[in-house]
Amino acid sequence: MKRMEVVCGILRKGDQVYVAKRMGKHADGVWEFPGGKIEDGETPEAAVIRELWEELHVHAEVVQYVGDTIDHQEGWEIHVQAFLCISKEEPTQLTAHSEGHWIDSDEVYAYSFQKADLVILDRLQEVMAC
Repeated sequence: MKRMEVVCGILRKGDQVYVAKRMGKHADGVWEFPGGKIEDGETPEAAVIRELWEELHVHAEVVQYVGDTIDHQEGWEIHVQAFLCISKEEPTQLTAHSEGHWIDSDEVYAYSFQKADLVILDRLQEVMAC
């Protein structure tokens, strides 16, 4: 089985987080925290900053590691690392998503995330409570 290392950035504004609905051939219509593959020689933190710029056009700062999970899709083992991030900018352009918006962090369970992301959603609740 092939393995892929990916990151997601959980943008935080007060008690809210930014969620986005995926568009494209993989996971179309699924809600997620924006992110993507870690490139060769790149740290996970650098990858999440780059991905938030590429997907949302925001300059972000990593605040805290949230947790990780393993997903299995189409012969791939996908290791996802999640980071809590902040930005002074609002997402202005979506390149990999059909829509996105700010929600209260405890509302994430009302959105159709990948099943493997439930570990990250649970860990997010712990982090936001601190």
